[in-house]
Formats: sequence, C-alpha cells, structure tokens
Amino acid sequence: MGYMQYCRGMSTVTDSPVADAFDTPDITSLRRRAITLLSAAQILSGLAAGSVVSVGSLMAVKLAGSDAWAGSVTTASTLGAALSSLMLARLAASRGRRISLVTGLALASLGATSIIVSAVVSNFVLLLVGGALMGVGSAANLQARFAATDLSTSRTRARDLALVVWMSTAGAVTGPNLIRLGAPMSR
Repeated sequence: MGYMQYCRGMSTVTDSPVADAFDTPDITSLRRRAITLLSAAQILSGLAAGSVVSVGSLMAVKLAGSDAWAGSVTTASTLGAALSSLMLARLAASRGRRISLVTGLALASLGATSIIVSAVVSNFVLLLVGGALMGVGSAANLQARFAATDLSTSRTRARDLALVVWMSTAGAVTGPNLIRLGAPMSR
C-alpha cells in the first residue's frame, strides 16, 4: 500500500459514521463545556499575550534605561514558549491534557504577577522572568487548540477548532486596546 492510499484510508476512518457513534447527549454536553472553557481561556491568554508584547517593550526600555532592550520581553516570551512546549507535551502525554493546560496557564499567571511586581519594584530581571513565564502560557495556549478537537466529531471538528483559534485572536486584538484604560493609574 502506498503512502497516499494509507492517508486516504486514515481519513475515511476518522470521517466515518463509526467515529460519530459515540456522539451521545452526554458527550455533546461535555464537548460544549470544554469548548466554552477553552474559548474563555483563549480570550484571557490572548489578552495577556497581546498586552505583554506591547507593554513589555515599553517597560523594558524604561527599566533597562536603553532602547536596545525593547525586544527583550518578546524574546523572553518566545524562549519561554519554545523551552516549555516539550515539557508541556510530555506532561500531557503522561498525566493528561488537562493537567498540562492547567500547569501552563498557572505558570503564565505567575508570569503576569511577576511582570506587575517588576513594574512596582523597577526590576528588569523580574520583567524578563515574567515574560518567559508568559511564554509558557503561549505554549499552553497553542496546545489548547488540540484539546478543542479531542471530543469533536467529523461534523464539529472544524467548527470547534476555528472557534477556539478565533477566541485567541479576539483576545490578542483586544488586549493592547485595553491598555489605555490603565493609563491614568500610571501617572
């Protein structure tokens, strides 16, 4: 059997009525709940990621005292995502996707707190650590896209994935626009 025949055979298995046989009312309810939770997490993660990119640069310049450090928080976030993705994948394989997502988002929450504290105490290193931990949240955010299709049927798979991805985009676009609401507090 050739590779293309193998691939076609795989797609007919996943798109067959047999794959949808487990689409019971309980599974449908569980799917809706999972998609709702994942979507809410994606909005919040997108808000945070969009804010870190825009505000992180400004904070880095202010705390480091040089424009040369403007991209340092984005770099720390990218490195945090890259280095943690393997850890989160292994955690998902050994303990389940839920534990992996919760761990990644908890570390991202710690990162957000670190970024706030870095601004209060004017500590550049703490800002970079917070940025790296926010990157762990980005890796979990990407992993959530796979979780969106875990309970999907062939009829709902594309919609479930698209909804979760779109929610991340909505959060990322909204986050930087909410920053000016906090401007009066920074004066």
